[in-house]
Amino acid sequence: MVENLIKKAKQSRAAFREYLPIIGCYTPIHSITTQEDINKYPINSDENKAFIDTQYNEVETEKSIKARLNGSNEITDKISLAVQKMYEENPYPQYKHADHTHPHFAKPTAEFISLETTIANPSFNHELLAPNSRPKILIARCGTGNQVINASRYKNAQITAIDISKNSLSYAARKSQDYKMQNVQLRQLDILDARMLPNSYDVIECSGVLHHMQDPATGLAALNSKLKPGGYIKIGLYSKLARHNVTAARELIKSLGIQSTPEGIRDFRRRIFNDGQHELKNLSILVNDFYSLSECRDLCFHVQEHQFTTESLQKLLEAENLEFCCFMVPETIKMAYHRSFPEDTNGTSLSSWGEFENNNPSTFQSMYQFWAYKRL
Repeated sequence: MVENLIKKAKQSRAAFREYLPIIGCYTPIHSITTQEDINKYPINSDENKAFIDTQYNEVETEKSIKARLNGSNEITDKISLAVQKMYEENPYPQYKHADHTHPHFAKPTAEFISLETTIANPSFNHELLAPNSRPKILIARCGTGNQVINASRYKNAQITAIDISKNSLSYAARKSQDYKMQNVQLRQLDILDARMLPNSYDVIECSGVLHHMQDPATGLAALNSKLKPGGYIKIGLYSKLARHNVTAARELIKSLGIQSTPEGIRDFRRRIFNDGQHELKNLSILVNDFYSLSECRDLCFHVQEHQFTTESLQKLLEAENLEFCCFMVPETIKMAYHRSFPEDTNGTSLSSWGEFENNNPSTFQSMYQFWAYKRL
């Protein structure tokens, strides 16, 4: 059907105007049009403008940015190359709006870390605490830049963001420009090569990344080598218990030999939608990522995924001499935890959190998200 519409759209200007929005629902229009074609498309409404901006102009901007991006040494790790290929094909996540803070309302980094941990009187170095300091922030594997935009909350921060995918970095650069962020340096670099970065950092954010590496511990060690003593690292990792539906999906995909192509992903989703009693029906109900090709690929078809328990988290942090600073969870979960474990006033006992999760398996449905402190 789409192929027929594309043929019809090329027959006349009127047909092009009529069919282009329909075509855009099924295939990216930048792959079938030229700038000359787009110039003939009427921009007579906000909807038309948003359509052309999203599906053509923004893509062209990213192509221009990509040509100017700073490269790195050659990426050689087998898993890193496979992950790079995946995100070059499907940059993730794709979004319209991010949580941006105007510089006038930004606050010292320490204020946010204090809010997101439960440790009484946490320690901070001067760069994180002083209102006029310029803390160095590293966003490791920044993807399409959502975390970069969120880091605008840190007052006077000097942000470095790295990723292995140039297409993801181009997206991140465009979004940073949209929000007029002048304090961001983007660079194509594997986390395994983090030691090549010229600076050390007061804060490192690495959310949803280490579990996609061949050896998460090696990745964390590389980042920890660039974290200043007295600094903090924010980590996000998949929970084995909370991901049981995703694990079942990955096993089904493997057993059926479904490929991570657009056709394969659609076939997989169709199987679940068409069977009202399918064992994975809850996956389509509970997880929004299921409904986007790029996000469903990241969710169920990822080339590499490790899952963690609170016990394996403890070993990971202890190996790097990092101090766990409590999970970032909704207040209702914190209250429920403290009712169960009132003796853990700081909420930093990973063994107690493990017991709590066993009794409440959906606690970390998204990820384990937490701050860790590097002792002086």
